[in-house]
Amino acid sequence: MQDFKLDDTSSMPLWAQLKKRLTYLITTGAYAYGEKLPTVRELSSGLGVAYNTVSKVYRDLERDGLIRTKQGSGTFSTYRKDERADYPDAAVEALATELVEKAREVGMTEDETMRLVRNLWGRGV
Repeated sequence: MQDFKLDDTSSMPLWAQLKKRLTYLITTGAYAYGEKLPTVRELSSGLGVAYNTVSKVYRDLERDGLIRTKQGSGTFSTYRKDERADYPDAAVEALATELVEKAREVGMTEDETMRLVRNLWGRGV
């Protein structure tokens, strides 16, 4: 579990920290295509977080096309770096994904979200 460092004092929720970390590990090749990831139960007990928290992260990553769960076999990385050449930086893609999810969560439209990003970009943030 040394690859997983979560900060329970951070303002970022644990599930978001875990999702960000797993996305990074998968997209940088720490988990190669087809490699088995820890089970939900292993991560939950190893990190001391709720089973449902890890389960939510795995569902999100599966929806994002980064992992695939095979009933009775485990969860595996489905990320192939050569197929994702349109995103030169996986960390930026992960942050953009979090932005879109959070914007939807609070009820922002696509136009409002894009306007926010353009304004921040223009201010040099």
